[in-house]
Amino acid sequence: MTTEVGSQLRETLQADTLGLVLDSYVPAGGIPGTDISCSVVVAAVEVDSAPSGDLDELLLAQLAKHRGQMLQVAGAPAVRWWEHEPAAPDSLPQHARSIGARVVLTRIPQRSDLLLMLRLTVASAADAPEHQDDIAGEQMVVEALGVLFDAMCASVQWRTNDGAHLVVEPDGTMSR
Repeated sequence: MTTEVGSQLRETLQADTLGLVLDSYVPAGGIPGTDISCSVVVAAVEVDSAPSGDLDELLLAQLAKHRGQMLQVAGAPAVRWWEHEPAAPDSLPQHARSIGARVVLTRIPQRSDLLLMLRLTVASAADAPEHQDDIAGEQMVVEALGVLFDAMCASVQWRTNDGAHLVVEPDGTMSR
């Protein structure tokens, strides 16, 4: 399944003529001892309009819609949620079952036209487990991947084109 997910990400990147997908990651194999695999995609989200033109209001709307959590990514406001609804049929390889997706949507400092989306997608090549212990075990793996994803999001840093580290101050201004 990991090969199929990787192929699907490559196809997505080739179709992304606007360059909105910034990075993607698929482990070299599934989670050892399981039929579970995952992928991480980082993408720019163009914002044509937000309520009142305010991206913070857009984040709050996503927070309410998905019953998410507010957080900060490198000092910028962000919202995080789990998606447990079945994925669109064409978004996963054939014979894969969506287990869940962890999504983070964050402001990009000093940009009013873009948000940054980080998405962890967790899938399994196996049928849904029937026994309570197997269901609980699968959810433990998903939660562990969510913790790892959250740690990745906590390591995000804003940088200039020349590599200088930028810090978002509490008032929203940037300093080097």
